[in-house]
Amino acid sequence: MGTQSSTLGQDIAAGMRLQHCVPGRCWQGSRLLPGGSYALLGTTMSPGFDYADYVVGNRETLIRKYPERKEIIAALTR
Repeated sequence: MGTQSSTLGQDIAAGMRLQHCVPGRCWQGSRLLPGGSYALLGTTMSPGFDYADYVVGNRETLIRKYPERKEIIAALTR
């Protein structure tokens, strides 16, 4: 499983991005950088979203399947 991360923000010169595209069939998550106080996030999907395709990630299941990613899975799940 590959891991890709982006820092979203307006400081393009520092490597931040205004948006990030996540391919289908990939897990996605987000968190604030240390010191951050808020974020406004949105998701646009194409083709459209269908609850029949939606799967909530389960922390224990994901850690069992991807133990090398335990730290990030724990940070992004409840």
